[in-house]
Amino acid sequence: MIKSILLVDTNTDTLEYLKNHLDAPNIHIRIAKNGEEALDILSNSNIDLLVTALEMPHPNGVDLLVEMDSRGLSMPVIFLSKLYREDKGVRERLHTLGPYMLLDKPIFMNRLYEAIEVALQFKINWEERRASTRYPIRLDMQLSFNTPIGVGETIKTKTIDLSMTGVCFEKPVCEVCTGYEKGGVHKDCVLYPYAIAKIYSNPLDIYIKISESETLQLKGKVVHTLIEGEQYNKNSREFIGIRFVDVSHDKREELKMLLKRYSR
Repeated sequence: MIKSILLVDTNTDTLEYLKNHLDAPNIHIRIAKNGEEALDILSNSNIDLLVTALEMPHPNGVDLLVEMDSRGLSMPVIFLSKLYREDKGVRERLHTLGPYMLLDKPIFMNRLYEAIEVALQFKINWEERRASTRYPIRLDMQLSFNTPIGVGETIKTKTIDLSMTGVCFEKPVCEVCTGYEKGGVHKDCVLYPYAIAKIYSNPLDIYIKISESETLQLKGKVVHTLIEGEQYNKNSREFIGIRFVDVSHDKREELKMLLKRYSR
């Protein structure tokens, strides 16, 4: 069975990003660059789920919902918004129309994956979620990056597990942290500029020490931060998941040999 999803946003970069990351064998993606285009597609096609920006020129997301209702078009809707929390008028208008799923921008893809599966009651094997075999390998590791204010930062830690696609490590919660985003990366986190869900984010420089004379250098982006236990506080341990990016053939072969060595 193939499900059809319509993506609506006036930002073409966002549309392209979502289309690429939501592509799957059992999903058909349609895109619309504004509300009028979306209404035309909805009126003439079988769409199972609408994923739309809330903030758009007329018709915006709420206008789109009202017009769909007047045309007798009914389907699950997921709104993507960057102003919902701040704009009381938008919140009140949306609440009068009924309960709808709403995710904040910037978009954390793992949350969107889950929301789509809940809305469609349908399991989807996105390539982004296919996990390669992870090995519990403890190696010294260092991350180098610039903070949002331009100050160079280095994190020294140990790997928890390692795979062909990424690495996980743990560290104490940063003293400068002001919040926590479960399953994503909080916008105030010093690692947020390197989040994979943030369009045009920068890669981190990663150095994994294999031996006294061997260091594997890679680049990666932060997929998620998770804390130990249920309550976030300054004494929490934080678990960071990173996906490797721009891995050359030679680096991939080095990584493959490393995993083979430690997985015996």
